[in-house]
Amino acid sequence: MASYAQQVRRRMAKKMDIMIVDEDYVKKPQFPEKKVLDQGGQAKVRDLDNLKKSLKLNDTIAAILSMMGLFAAVVEYENYFGDSNKPHNTVTGYGNALRTIVTVTTVCLIAFLVRHAVLSFKIYVLKYPLLVQGGFFSSKYFKYLLIEIFIVAIHCPPGVEWNFEMNQLNMKFVYSFDLLATNWMLLRCYLVCRLFALYSKWTGKVAEECCEPEGCEANTIFAIKAVLKDKPYSTLLIAMISSTIVFGLAIRNFERPYYYGQDPETFSGYQDYSYLWNGMWLMAVTMTTGKQ
Repeated sequence: MASYAQQVRRRMAKKMDIMIVDEDYVKKPQFPEKKVLDQGGQAKVRDLDNLKKSLKLNDTIAAILSMMGLFAAVVEYENYFGDSNKPHNTVTGYGNALRTIVTVTTVCLIAFLVRHAVLSFKIYVLKYPLLVQGGFFSSKYFKYLLIEIFIVAIHCPPGVEWNFEMNQLNMKFVYSFDLLATNWMLLRCYLVCRLFALYSKWTGKVAEECCEPEGCEANTIFAIKAVLKDKPYSTLLIAMISSTIVFGLAIRNFERPYYYGQDPETFSGYQDYSYLWNGMWLMAVTMTTGKQ
């Protein structure tokens, strides 16, 4: 005869779809359908694990492609802007080869972003089947996909030489579409931040098990908050170094055309942006100082 406590445990197990095995329960199973549910639950867990592994590999490849394209674009713009053995702001055969690499990696990157959105939607369906309303194209993941495609699709294709003149502070200087596209491509660094969450312990199984009773989700935002809480100084140091490199490169690219062709000895307030370190130094000083 099963005790009252055992009966209560069995009722809870039936409601929560959790098999509680005890000797009396195995001998006299009162809920034969639990075997089917248990097998279905195990299959669901396996499918969820496989989807997460696929998503992790997919996003790793996407981050690598984004950095390859960004590096090729930065090197190509240096060649485009320079005037060594060629006119200023003109594309060369070497530059077109680098732009071809950028275009190919961009197309491949978009394909992996589409796969990322589909895999994320499948994971959401498995985890929260009761919250799903409609298909993929009516979900938030499709909207995010459109935004991501807009961010990563902009680049300078081979053969483009669009230069336009601007006037600022009584000075005329030339910007190019290559300059704007290269700086825009710096936004692709968000894919590396996404990769951090996938490899963090704060989004693993243990973190999910701890977050579930508290009603929160072990996602990217949670991982960032947890890392800032766990290792604040090292995290801020890495964030500062990354920001210095990215924004230092961007400000150097924007400022260099303004001072191009000017004589450092006669031009008042001349700033030399021939080297990347100068832009990085400017960003470091800007972020670490303030107005009293």
